[in-house]
Amino acid sequence: MKILLATQTRGGLNDFISPVFGRASTFTIVEVKDGKVEKVEVIRNQAAAAFSGAGIQAAQFAVNKNVDMVVAGSFGPNASMVLAQSGVIFTAGYAGFKVEDAIKILIKEGRMRLSVEQEKRVLEARKRYIEDQLRWIKERLKQFEEKNEKQSK
Repeated sequence: MKILLATQTRGGLNDFISPVFGRASTFTIVEVKDGKVEKVEVIRNQAAAAFSGAGIQAAQFAVNKNVDMVVAGSFGPNASMVLAQSGVIFTAGYAGFKVEDAIKILIKEGRMRLSVEQEKRVLEARKRYIEDQLRWIKERLKQFEEKNEKQSK
């Protein structure tokens, strides 16, 4: 399972989970397999300094990174909507927890394993999200083609 944790400062297993998702300083992405951490990646949150829409941008980043779960202290309504529509599981209430401890808790609680039905729902949501993106791309391309035709006349 691939988990993105919103982190307060430098990121990594020893950092602490941010009280907010969208404006967290860094994201720590942890890959867990068979109850063990296999890979850790730290990425600076480019949305943290956004004038507005930080939560949506951060959620879109998580979706683009193909994470299965996002962990933070709290999530705004827009970020929650993007994550939910994309089939990403998100869990709040971990503000101030050390990343390593939060991962251990999630493993112990069995939250790392999705049931077949949960995985099916996640995949269906991701499929709908991709289909929506493709429809938007096709519409934009059509608009450019129509504009190009008008200009060439």
